[in-house]
Amino acid sequence: MQYSSSLITALLLLASNSVSAATSAYEPEIVSCPSNSSSLVRTSGGLSTDETEWVAKRDAITEPILKSYLSSQLNSTSTLDKIFSDDNDQKPKIAFAVSGGSYRAMLSGAGMLSAFDNRTDDNTGSGKLGGLLQASTYLAGLSGGNWLTTSLAFNDWISVQEVVDQVKNTNGSSLWNITNSILAPFGAEEPMNDLLRWAKIRTDIQNKEDAGFPVSIVDLWGLALSYQFFENGAENLIWSSLQKSDVFANAEMPFIISTAEQYNAVETINTTIFEFNPFEFGSWEHEKFANIEYLGTSFKDGSPVNSTQCVNNFDNAGYILGTSAGLFNLVAEKIDSLGLTGTTKEILEILISSWASENGIPAAYPNPFYGLEAESNDFGSNITYLEDLYLVDGGEDGETLPFVPLLQEEREIDAIFAFDIDANTDELWPSGLSLYATYARQAQPIGADIAFPFVPNTTVFVEESLNEKTVFFGCNATLLSELAYIPPLVVYIPNKEYTFASNTSTFQLSYTDEEKLGMIENGYAAAYQNNTDSDYATCISCAVILRAQQRLDITPSAECQSCFDNYCWSP
Repeated sequence: MQYSSSLITALLLLASNSVSAATSAYEPEIVSCPSNSSSLVRTSGGLSTDETEWVAKRDAITEPILKSYLSSQLNSTSTLDKIFSDDNDQKPKIAFAVSGGSYRAMLSGAGMLSAFDNRTDDNTGSGKLGGLLQASTYLAGLSGGNWLTTSLAFNDWISVQEVVDQVKNTNGSSLWNITNSILAPFGAEEPMNDLLRWAKIRTDIQNKEDAGFPVSIVDLWGLALSYQFFENGAENLIWSSLQKSDVFANAEMPFIISTAEQYNAVETINTTIFEFNPFEFGSWEHEKFANIEYLGTSFKDGSPVNSTQCVNNFDNAGYILGTSAGLFNLVAEKIDSLGLTGTTKEILEILISSWASENGIPAAYPNPFYGLEAESNDFGSNITYLEDLYLVDGGEDGETLPFVPLLQEEREIDAIFAFDIDANTDELWPSGLSLYATYARQAQPIGADIAFPFVPNTTVFVEESLNEKTVFFGCNATLLSELAYIPPLVVYIPNKEYTFASNTSTFQLSYTDEEKLGMIENGYAAAYQNNTDSDYATCISCAVILRAQQRLDITPSAECQSCFDNYCWSP
């Protein structure tokens, strides 16, 4: 698609600060602080009380679903009875992680996730995976993977099948409407509507800035993206509002987590990973969390600077959506080597140059942890002396799969289904880099409190074709006994071409309906390994219960051992 020079010029002008502002719901709101304002920030680590109570409610739903599913795939009735008995205090918990990778990750990840959803057509019964999503406790997304998880959650936990049906039956869908590029959402034929859209977005941002809050190019990015993922954009869509959504409040969906990391202009290793969840924003590595409803409030030493003035609505869902995919600092540094051409490159150059200040490119958040006691560990970066936090794409350190929140021992996760839709090889396929980066993190001071299974480096990963098939990492718990704790088993599922060439560029900004459906269908096939193994669902089930069997000292059945011989990687 070609864009007119007038559109480029307009974007440049709209990125300036000369737009007159009118009232908008994007502007954070000054409110009275709650009576317990000193409890808005906690430094105790572990799960919040809200999450603990929510997980207990979710457990009551997932445990019978999981036992029923496993019973339909495995012959080990006595083993399942022991695992799910009232005497066993730690039943299996499973989680899903969707990697970054822009629209490629969103669409391929959608297909993969649909393979575990019992709402997907013809996806239940023996040999099928449908139901494991309903039995899961956590769902984490990063960058493009976060676009998937967030858009599903904030659209009343819509199924991927429903989106597919919308595309097939109505010649398009309001969700993931990416036929036109985000840069010209109405198409080159309607330049005036494009300009009005961008003018509205820039006005919203100006209102936020005029109210005294930091802004960046990520505000523009997140609001623009939101029109593709939410019916009316995200101007008045607040992340913490998910708490009041029936489907979340009733624990009828997994606990969603979005990740981002602290911007570091010097190095991208040992950077702090932050998570956004429905109740809190914070870092496990620093054991500091803040009530997400009051994100944007000025804090010092763990309390609001002004006890009568707190902030609501800073936690805009679009802003968090954009933050997790805020790669503009890397784009600014490497724009000439990214393979971008033509008008797309020109528009990005204009937008980035208009936010030329270094602090205008990463997402800016008032730091709720400012003034707290600094950590004794040498993390290479301390978050307590900064009045504002600057956050970027959670995968800039190579960890494009959001493992860190799911590895926390307190969350008691037994198996993580990891959808790797990165593009690290010359052919734009995964290379296992994200797994290796997380494995290496635990050897650094900042990762000393996490445990991750042994994985090979990317050279071995590709040479052994591990990036082309489902692999189980961490099967042998004995080999992991020297780690901080026994980590979850990782069920690795990479992007691979089965029915569609899904190795699209991270910078492909539009997809036809045919391409969208093709990506989703191929993701579904990848999750099943294109039905090349008749025992596949059995083996997936064996992976789910392996940690529970190890805790209870139960020897795996012959059918499960056969699966482990086939799918487990041994260092």
